[in-house]
Amino acid sequence: MGYYYTSAKVVAGELQITPAGIARFGREVKERPDGFEDMIADPSGYLDGFRVRSIPSGDECSGDDYLREFLRRCDGEARVLVCWEGGDSYSGLIVKDGRVTEGRVVHTVVPFEEEGEDASED
Repeated sequence: MGYYYTSAKVVAGELQITPAGIARFGREVKERPDGFEDMIADPSGYLDGFRVRSIPSGDECSGDDYLREFLRRCDGEARVLVCWEGGDSYSGLIVKDGRVTEGRVVHTVVPFEEEGEDASED
């Protein structure tokens, strides 16, 4: 069994794919995760109009090759956060009109600031 992603979400920017593009991808890519069939049946969970919010996952077919092939078919520019194996690790992809490159994921924690409170006080 391969290493697969649990979720892939657009966190910045915008990617678009048409229903025809999704159907073509479905015909051309034979090994697809279960979630891809859900996208075809009800795209509203993954798309906002033609705008991609998340990329289907679901089983061992949800690997890096599948994800990159899907993203290559999208127009636009975005950053995608990929969660592997339910949070085992995270990676980032940068997509610009079908060109996919690696990105670095940076985790940060920032304080909540309440009104009138000085953030430098302990």
